[in-house]
Amino acid sequence: HQLLFTGDHLQGTDKGELWDFVNNFDSRGDKIERFYSAQKLLPLEFEKIFPFHYSPVVEDARRKLIEFIRKYEERYGANKD
Repeated sequence: HQLLFTGDHLQGTDKGELWDFVNNFDSRGDKIERFYSAQKLLPLEFEKIFPFHYSPVVEDARRKLIEFIRKYEERYGANKD
């Protein structure tokens, strides 16, 4: 299995989903920068995501990340870096 260990820019929920930090009012930090950091993970090969402090995303993690990025791509666009 290919595992991806991330920092705090991604979070998993206790239901195995990616936490929607864009729509959560309790999010800390710059949401746009967190989104761009999430985009940078797309070229990597992985099956599971293990955030630093939060619940892992162990089923269909890559698909869930792609869906999350697509949901907000129009709003934030592509990372300029």
